[in-house]
Amino acid sequence: MSDKDSSFFPLSSILGNLHRVLTKGSAENDVSSLPSLSDKKESETSGRNQGQGSKTFLKTMAILGAGTLAVTGSVGLYQKMFSRYERPDYAVTPGVYCYERIADRLSRREVPFYSGDTRLAGYYYPAANAKGLVVFAHGFHAGADDYLPAFEFLVRNQYAVFAFDMKGTYDSEGDSTVGLPEALVDLDAALNFVKSQAEFRKYPLFLLGHSCGGYAVTAVLNLHKDILACAAIAPMNQAANMIIEKGELYTSMLPTDILTDLPAAFLIPYQKHLFGEYADLTAVRGINSTETAVLIAHGDRDMVVDFNTPLSVIGRSKQIRSENVYYYVGSDEQSGHDSVWHSTDAVQYQKWVKNKVKELNREEELQYNEQVLFYASVDHERYSAINEELFSQILDLYDSALNKVIISY
Repeated sequence: MSDKDSSFFPLSSILGNLHRVLTKGSAENDVSSLPSLSDKKESETSGRNQGQGSKTFLKTMAILGAGTLAVTGSVGLYQKMFSRYERPDYAVTPGVYCYERIADRLSRREVPFYSGDTRLAGYYYPAANAKGLVVFAHGFHAGADDYLPAFEFLVRNQYAVFAFDMKGTYDSEGDSTVGLPEALVDLDAALNFVKSQAEFRKYPLFLLGHSCGGYAVTAVLNLHKDILACAAIAPMNQAANMIIEKGELYTSMLPTDILTDLPAAFLIPYQKHLFGEYADLTAVRGINSTETAVLIAHGDRDMVVDFNTPLSVIGRSKQIRSENVYYYVGSDEQSGHDSVWHSTDAVQYQKWVKNKVKELNREEELQYNEQVLFYASVDHERYSAINEELFSQILDLYDSALNKVIISY
């Protein structure tokens, strides 16, 4: 579904939504109620009403004309927001976020697969005496390698890992990342792939994801009922809603009184155009649709996926009916969107590195070769150390779910 060309979109669908926004709750803006030509001979009062109606009609048409331009611009802005995301320059990037920094102790094999017509880069990390296979989904503006420390922890604890770069990211094909629901589309494809391979389908399946990857691993429970356990870090409930929150980006050309409504008028049908039924799937619905054990981890000061709002899964905890759901709340140093899955020491060290770079640049802007020398001195292991407490709980979740299956046999 996400293989559709994001540059082609039936404009009439958007304008229909825009017209409903402009006219909702206002009889005077209802085009069907405008006077007809046969009413010419009515009273002067009626004539004045007709004139007023005509003005309203012309105003509506003018705004719809502006709406046409706005929609065209919105598509361009949307595409820019979801442009292709490449790997960083690791010579000036701290942390164990490139495989070369961990290859001597973490074995992996590249296993490409397809999501629709797009070839994705897949990575298999085998584990000795593996208990199961964890399929991992990364966050937006990240790739699979950005979570290598987590993979090492899982492999060390006898869980093999299958990770992948989503469409338009790192080593995968694609001219763009398409949109946040692409995480769900590609995860669905990854699960179908591993289930089709004899090498992988012998393992019990587990899920782990962060941010929009956290949304993907929970929303995909709507489609895959054979997952033993799922851990989602900082997950949103529905990917499309996150973009609607940024609606002002798309509405600067239009009157302020419709700024609130236009984002949905544009984005809901556009997301449906790109992703079809995937756009409607939510994390909470996925969790409620299965008995799969789920752990939701979230920092209580997350500024990306807000902790206490309906945007987040944890903000909708009262809607979750399953009794097989557990929560981990990160606080203090581990209260952020990314810091929740890193150790307290790592978070403090990350701040020190960033402040040190700022300090050096204030003295005299660092040249590239000077940046390379500085980052070579960084303790990459310390910079990217994981939150052992959180990952121990994830491990317990997996082990417990696995033990229940063994006991049932």
